[in-house]
Amino acid sequence: MTHVNCPPKIPVRFSLLMAREDKTFPGAMIASMSIPWGEAKGDDDQGGYHLVWTRDLANSVMGLLAAGNVGLFRRSLTGGCRDSRSACNAAGSRETHVQEKTMRPTITRSIAGGMAGTAMMTFMMYVVAPMMGVHMDIAQMLGSMLDNSWSAGLVVHLINGAVIFPIVFATVLYNRLPGAPILKGTTWGVTLWILAQAVVMPMMGAGFFSLAMGGIMPAMGSLIGHLLYGGILGATAANPEPVAIGSIAWR
Repeated sequence: MTHVNCPPKIPVRFSLLMAREDKTFPGAMIASMSIPWGEAKGDDDQGGYHLVWTRDLANSVMGLLAAGNVGLFRRSLTGGCRDSRSACNAAGSRETHVQEKTMRPTITRSIAGGMAGTAMMTFMMYVVAPMMGVHMDIAQMLGSMLDNSWSAGLVVHLINGAVIFPIVFATVLYNRLPGAPILKGTTWGVTLWILAQAVVMPMMGAGFFSLAMGGIMPAMGSLIGHLLYGGILGATAANPEPVAIGSIAWR
């Protein structure tokens, strides 16, 4: 914390602003510790100025930055406003129950991204790979574990890519993976590739990292397909929306 030739009253105002930073979510600052229209509102009011509002957060942080506090400015950029009305720790010792929210892609957008990514990956597998001399038939390999049914293997491939993997990405992994949406999706795609090559391919007789299929070329072709799949999924599932994940209490 740095003070730059502040007049006597500035440190007091500086401290008042700093006191509004939430202790649970660093960088989040409630609009005010007071309650407007106090004669008509009591401590049971869970909204109003005891929430993080984007406008007030920006004004407060810019004021602190002008006074030399770069740390809070950086904290606010990385986590200060989880959505436009994030709940923060209200002043005083009273307990405040609020609904916690997180930002997640919608299931609809995620499935749409999964469908587009699966279509691209399937095209790469059955059209592009043969042109490069690489034979990759995921439906046949999956079908080998389903009564040697090519159709059943194709259905499993489509359901995994268009429904199951996108839902896991949106509901479980999106907020845990680093970076922008496309990077999140690409990371998920690489993870699926590693699992496929290290676990699924040996189960289907293709060997560890496709060694029984010719080694490096099939494995690299699969990696390119998974990168495209993940990137398309992440890009399509971008623009997440706030989703309630439960009720929390702060004192």
